[in-house]
Amino acid sequence: MGNYNPKISPFTFNLIDPIERNTIGVPTGGWTAIQFRAHNPGVWFMHCHFDVHTYYGG
Repeated sequence: MGNYNPKISPFTFNLIDPIERNTIGVPTGGWTAIQFRAHNPGVWFMHCHFDVHTYYGG
């Protein structure tokens, strides 16, 4: 938790053995970073359950 700092925060990411999950809860005003391997062609689907975001295609 805390504020995202693009100069410091990426160095704290666990890129060796991260937790695998399909849902991420983000608190109000919070942030999360995701990494995924797009190793197969096609359309990738991501979405949010907030209706206001559907206007943006999420």
